[in-house]
Amino acid sequence: LEHGRSLFRGQCGPAGAMRVSVIDIGGNEVATFDAAPTWGLQEVRSHVGEFARAASFHLRFLHGQQELSPGTTLQALGVSEGSQLTLVVSRPPPIITASKDGTAKIWSMESGECLRELGDHGDEVNSVAISPDAAWALTASSDDTAKIWSAESGQCLFTLMGHEDEVLSAAFSPDATRVLTANRDDIAKIWSAVSGQCLLTLTGHDDEVYSAIFSPDAAQVLTASSDETAKIWSAESGECLRSLTGHGGEVNSAVFSPDATWVLTASSDETAKIWSVASGQCLLTLAGHEERLRS
Repeated sequence: LEHGRSLFRGQCGPAGAMRVSVIDIGGNEVATFDAAPTWGLQEVRSHVGEFARAASFHLRFLHGQQELSPGTTLQALGVSEGSQLTLVVSRPPPIITASKDGTAKIWSMESGECLRELGDHGDEVNSVAISPDAAWALTASSDDTAKIWSAESGQCLFTLMGHEDEVLSAAFSPDATRVLTANRDDIAKIWSAVSGQCLLTLTGHDDEVYSAIFSPDAAQVLTASSDETAKIWSAESGECLRSLTGHGGEVNSAVFSPDATWVLTASSDETAKIWSVASGQCLLTLAGHEERLRS
């Protein structure tokens, strides 16, 4: 068994706590406990940890398309009386690496064995990603394409064509239904991981887009560019919602906080900055490095 799904069933108890039952894929109860609305990932995991360790499994907890990630609480995830959480149980994900030799390789985390070589690109591979369920692999290449692969067979499922320069990074959405690519041609694109079709093109940067990621709830996209800005976009419409300006050099990377309320950027101006997603305002500048920040 590589992965499975189980259900949390919650009912309100005394003091607002939820009585939570964990059921495995066969419908057998694994654990029952009272969970407070303020509980996060660590508290929830601690009550099923023995089950996970015994089976050499990794656990992910989902409410709809949102994941209970570090820094997020059950309450913030919208869990309330009668809510159901999905427990995704999987073996440790494989490791995937990208190389200038034009290949990507998938490796076993447990043995270090090379499981698959993904070698269909015509130029160096700049970045790689693995889907949350470890079923698909994603590569971004200097041959102007990205590719979606079966992690099991190593077969190329889709070649994402449409960029006019090197694809610098590629990422899956949290539910792995969409793919995001960033490119030297100043744009980012959102693709269907199911059909390989381009869904949206995000235009607005004035120079190369170094990285692009989805927010934890997949509602927004964050891009980092050599035009000295990062931008927040609607993942549904492609509209630019916020332009984060204030760096004095290329923005080399940008990430969301687990609850998507903050953004952290790293720049060639030797600083990192923390921004408010809601307002686009810079909250803190982290200065102290003496060379460019890459991430």
